[in-house]
Amino acid sequence: MKLFKKSTISLALTAAVAGGALMGVSAPVQAVNIAQDGLGEVLVFPYYNTRDGWTSLFTITNTSDDTVIAKVRWREGKNSRDARDFNVILSPYDIWTAGTRSTGEGAGMFTSDNSCTFPELPSLPSVGGNTLTGIDFTNGAYAQAGGEDNRDNGGTGLDRTKEGYFEVIEMGTISDESSIGNNAEQLAFNAEHVGGSNNTAVPRDCDRVRALLRGNVGLTTAQLLEEPENNLKGEAVLVKGADGIAAGYNPTTLANFADTQIYDEPDSPNPNLDSASPAAAVIISDANPTAPTTFVPLSGRGVDAVSELISRGTVVNNFNVAGDSETSWVMTFPTKNFYVDRPLFASNGQSPLGAGVLPLAPFDTPVNGEVFGLDYNDPEGKSCFDVNFNLWDREEYEPTINVVDGFSPRIGAARNQTVLCYEANIVSFGGDGSADLDNGEGLFSSKIASQISSAVLPGDNGWGQMSFGSGSTLPVVGMKVEIRNRGDAAVNYGFANDHAYKR
Repeated sequence: MKLFKKSTISLALTAAVAGGALMGVSAPVQAVNIAQDGLGEVLVFPYYNTRDGWTSLFTITNTSDDTVIAKVRWREGKNSRDARDFNVILSPYDIWTAGTRSTGEGAGMFTSDNSCTFPELPSLPSVGGNTLTGIDFTNGAYAQAGGEDNRDNGGTGLDRTKEGYFEVIEMGTISDESSIGNNAEQLAFNAEHVGGSNNTAVPRDCDRVRALLRGNVGLTTAQLLEEPENNLKGEAVLVKGADGIAAGYNPTTLANFADTQIYDEPDSPNPNLDSASPAAAVIISDANPTAPTTFVPLSGRGVDAVSELISRGTVVNNFNVAGDSETSWVMTFPTKNFYVDRPLFASNGQSPLGAGVLPLAPFDTPVNGEVFGLDYNDPEGKSCFDVNFNLWDREEYEPTINVVDGFSPRIGAARNQTVLCYEANIVSFGGDGSADLDNGEGLFSSKIASQISSAVLPGDNGWGQMSFGSGSTLPVVGMKVEIRNRGDAAVNYGFANDHAYKR
């Protein structure tokens, strides 16, 4: 029996609005929203890491009886430049599992999963009897490659690919799996797993699936795809196997992202978080959950709707650095690149190293650019902005903090103020405040980190609020990761908790 289709739910929403059930809302039939039940069309995983023995494992589950075609894209953490992406075909009720790994100089992904991908993933050496496929990440999006100059002054080495974040975007679905049907139905038939149990089944014919997506045939197939549905579930875990540490987390899940198929070739930058259609967002407040608001950006850009949806003024979470404990906050701004990175400006076509142009609100400093003739960036291709911290111990004590004594990197001399410069950021608690972040420090040995020294913490444990200035909001997702490293892999452990937010 079919699950409820999104169009049915959208009609029910429209009827509810018309009947006054969602008082004060004038919503389109569909608008992107943060999934309330954990199922959606877009999964934003705020962090992966392959440094210092860390790996990042994840699963994507198709909870429906439709075939799903999704784009999987890893973005390096500094400026969200594309590190690698390709298309994955999930047959009904299928799971795709994969992970990231260090390749020495850079990073890459690996999988032992049988689901079809387009293109086909190259074979890797087997591990523990498991047959693996995978592909290395690339620096082509921030280096000189293929006759294009994509440099952003953030460095051109593969080391940048060792940490960042990744996204899964559902591009279309197929509700019929017919061996003699049209191109899309044939694709679904050949992607279906057959011939085994206990994870031994394999797709009928992945080569045929890829043939139906390739070239002019693929254009025909794409036009036959149905709209994406809210049927994807994701989960991930950060693992440091040698130390016996793992911390699982869930992605930010967006529902009702697109009302039509948004398929594109595996080497295309599309779809992305600007592909929301229509360009509108339904924002549900915990303070008033029965009266959501609808945001329709004047720009007409889908990314502006997504940004508004995840915009927050304050990020709230706990910290613990007592004894063998370490804490880091992950702060990822998954739409920031559409506002500060020159190749993505509306005035597209300029070299990243060309003349400066103004960034787009809500950000005010471009990557490696100038604002009103003043260079607000260091030579490393950063786009920085101020953040303010308030910290308490577990018994309400809030110390007076002087940034000069405690935050790294720091900007100015304002009380409680530090700076974040990347698309994905790690805020490490503890240490002496003198971390050489270029060499990697803190829990994740991260090179996209800021550090808050033990000297300015109110105690070994407590909680904090990070804000972006009075009345200011920025589009942010993330979580806290805490580990207990007791020097014995048998008793070490870790965990992750989502941030709380104030709009």
